[in-house]
Amino acid sequence: MPVPDLIFYNIRMSSSGIRRISAIVLLLVSLVILIWGIWPIKRHVHTTTLIIDPSQLPNQEQEQFQLSLDTPAVIRLGDSDQIILTLGKDGDANFPSEAFSTPHEDGETVNLSNDNSQNIIVQARLDLPGISFTPKGELSQSKRPGTPVVFSWRVLPEKTGNHKGTIWVHLQYEPESSDEMIRQPLTAQVLEIEAISLFGLSGSSARVIGSVGVIAGVVFGIVGSGVWLWDTIRRRLQSDG
Repeated sequence: MPVPDLIFYNIRMSSSGIRRISAIVLLLVSLVILIWGIWPIKRHVHTTTLIIDPSQLPNQEQEQFQLSLDTPAVIRLGDSDQIILTLGKDGDANFPSEAFSTPHEDGETVNLSNDNSQNIIVQARLDLPGISFTPKGELSQSKRPGTPVVFSWRVLPEKTGNHKGTIWVHLQYEPESSDEMIRQPLTAQVLEIEAISLFGLSGSSARVIGSVGVIAGVVFGIVGSGVWLWDTIRRRLQSDG
């Protein structure tokens, strides 16, 4: 093979190898970014028993509730998730509830019958600095016999880091025999959520960049392999000739 042709061939082989290596690196990096963006988020579920001292409630028997708090352990920046609080009693169906009921905002009360002596209103409020959430304010629902009360909040982190918050839960008793209203704190559930990013990328950005990178890596890899294969075949044809 003449010297100029050999030099030109070596240059083409070198550039073809660089393209293949670049395509492999692009594919691997993009796969890492994409996997980070779509990997399922781990959740924490905490269940506890809450007992109300009957001495604090006139003419009441001891109340015992089961509380389940379901929170994401981490959230990717830019992604939203749910915090779910379920409050029920022993024997309530679907506890913890698999169906997320729509919470009522700003203290709105659901008028549901309870028993013949009183109406129990459950009120919950989320405080979570550093993370945007809806609905705001205090949520309120009536406790129906045999059915747990479910509150849910949609959360969206505004910045990375560990964010600590509290869910305040109160019970409000409204005896039908009088106009007296009794409101008692039930529990303050502390929660912690870590908002994360990948080199500053949000979850949605990682999914877009990762998907585009994987497609580009595959295309460049195919093109580079095709060029290398064609050069190899042509070299053998020239040597045979």
